[in-house]
Amino acid sequence: MVRFDVNYGKLRGGARLPKAQFKSLERVLKQVFSKSGDWDVSVAFLTKPQIRKLNKLYRGKDKPTDVLSFIHAEDEVLGEVLICYDVAKLQAKEQGVSIREELVRLLVHGVLHLMGYDHEKKKESQEMFALQEVILDKVKI
Repeated sequence: MVRFDVNYGKLRGGARLPKAQFKSLERVLKQVFSKSGDWDVSVAFLTKPQIRKLNKLYRGKDKPTDVLSFIHAEDEVLGEVLICYDVAKLQAKEQGVSIREELVRLLVHGVLHLMGYDHEKKKESQEMFALQEVILDKVKI
């Protein structure tokens, strides 16, 4: 079973993803990855200054980013996904999608990184983004 542990921080109301959205995503990820046992993903929403600081510290990039993922070494904890709501909101507007759609896309993207996918090389990128779209289609995004 996949479980999300979500820390919304300062997000309120419409900025939050409904619990049903997480449950749907949990089911789809379990089907796609058929990972045995239980695994948890911690999800937190950060401000631009917070995510910029982490992006600089861990990736050497002194700018805000939309999502960061950190793998944990513990068996039942897959890792954590950190999403910048302000960057996500801007991207949603640029792409003409709802903020909720963009947040789910970023969450899936972050989980794929936790599962070992990357997009630094063209072939890896094609594989990762194709799988991302399959998952989003199954979640009805």
